[in-house]
Amino acid sequence: MNTDELKLLWEENSRRLSQLEDDMDSMVRNARDGRRRTALDNLIAYYRRFSMLAFACALMCSVYLKVTYLPEEIRIMIAVWGVVYFLTAGIMDRWLMKQLEKINIYTMSFSEVVKRVINCRKKHHLFMLILLPMAVCLVGGMAFFSTNEILVWGIWAGILVGCIVGARAYYKIMFQYKELLRDE
Repeated sequence: MNTDELKLLWEENSRRLSQLEDDMDSMVRNARDGRRRTALDNLIAYYRRFSMLAFACALMCSVYLKVTYLPEEIRIMIAVWGVVYFLTAGIMDRWLMKQLEKINIYTMSFSEVVKRVINCRKKHHLFMLILLPMAVCLVGGMAFFSTNEILVWGIWAGILVGCIVGARAYYKIMFQYKELLRDE
């Protein structure tokens, strides 16, 4: 093989490699443009939704200041505790969303993607262990200090509905994590 043949082979391989790189870039753009929703995209969407909802709920905590069924000192305490709780939940969900957005299944190694997904799932459980006692204190304080029996019944109904909705959301999120790890 002479130098001219080597030069032609080199140029042909360079052209093929450039075409493969262009094809890979196109695949990445198509996957990220929403043409194909993956379990990773679903998890990011869940966390985005939950973080925005938590921040909106933090703003709505000022409603507790107007409730006349609670003593004034307790109203302020519950309003502040509610803002702290919902801001904490929103920040945690936003952090999980950002961590999942950093995952690029096209350029990262398999083990790195799995490690990051497992880490996010662990953090999700850790965040739940932090938020659940905070929620119990918030709702328990409202029920304990309430002077209105109807409000207490409303709190119990809210606890029931909240547990059902929360369990459903938890199972959906865990299913998406399972699908993400299975797809990998």
